[in-house]
Amino acid sequence: MPTPLTLVWAAIGVILTTLGTLWQWAVPIPILETYRFSLQLGGVLLTACLGGPWAGLYAQMGYVALGLSGIPIFSYGGGWDYIQQPAFGYLLGFMPAAWVCGWLACPPLQRFRHRSRHKRPRPPRLWAGCLLGLGVIHVVGMIGLVLQQGISPALWSYGWRYSLYPLPGHLLVVALVVILTVFYRRLTFHPSGEITLPKG
Repeated sequence: MPTPLTLVWAAIGVILTTLGTLWQWAVPIPILETYRFSLQLGGVLLTACLGGPWAGLYAQMGYVALGLSGIPIFSYGGGWDYIQQPAFGYLLGFMPAAWVCGWLACPPLQRFRHRSRHKRPRPPRLWAGCLLGLGVIHVVGMIGLVLQQGISPALWSYGWRYSLYPLPGHLLVVALVVILTVFYRRLTFHPSGEITLPKG
């Protein structure tokens, strides 16, 4: 049963992911045209790093459910018909990616009075969690593309559009998530280096 704090983080995660979807980050590159990517991934990973695996999972379940219900919070709108979009597999990948990222970023130390105590996440664990989460999104997304498109020229076109082209931007977002998480944890952890986080 999720705790109230877990649900609060999940709600925050839905908001962060939605805002990240709507906000396009443009990076000017000399000679080439402006490189654009969304901050959607940041909402997925940051929620998992700060709230834990279950908050991250619930946030993405809520985000996908709201989008499929008809609220236009996905990159290309919303509604049940969105499952036919080539990018839908990547959205499904948000859910396992958030859980995996949160599980690595908030490692349980021991159980005490029915609560999970966590060590302060080290940057290597945060990097590993975020990068593994990113990998899960792209693997699930590519599987969805293969099932939808088959082995065809369209598959390579969509693979470039949804995986290869945004990858540099995604790596930049991962770096920002790690920096923000370390900063937040330094502000909120006890001097002993531990803090009690909600059990999923």
